[in-house]
Amino acid sequence: MKRFIYFGIGMLLGSVLVISLLGIDKVRQAVYGWLPTPHIKNEILSKEIYLYSSKIDCLMECLDLSEAQVRSIIQDGEILFDQSRPRDSIKQYMFENTINTYKYRLLIARTSDEKSDVLDLQRIPELDCNCGQE
Repeated sequence: MKRFIYFGIGMLLGSVLVISLLGIDKVRQAVYGWLPTPHIKNEILSKEIYLYSSKIDCLMECLDLSEAQVRSIIQDGEILFDQSRPRDSIKQYMFENTINTYKYRLLIARTSDEKSDVLDLQRIPELDCNCGQE
């Protein structure tokens, strides 16, 4: 029992020392940096995001979204892994984020090491934009 108490006190003191030396932000980054979501977001945001298909142009205009808002869906949103296909040869990820009381979903594909393509953009509740397929 004494060993357990000494172990607990040592872990507590060690944790306080690490947090005080590195700062809480560095500790949080080290802990959460191993999860897949930050890696995926960094990979996508560090490369070119191609938004310029006629369908995506139409959807952005209809939904009144700017390029910055589309980037914020990726940056601040959450990845819906149940609706994503990360194991396909062309990885696809579905992001979801709330902007101005509406929830938006964005499907993006990592088509190469240099860029990602936005494949679809939706608002919830749905708004029929009549943007046909290319």
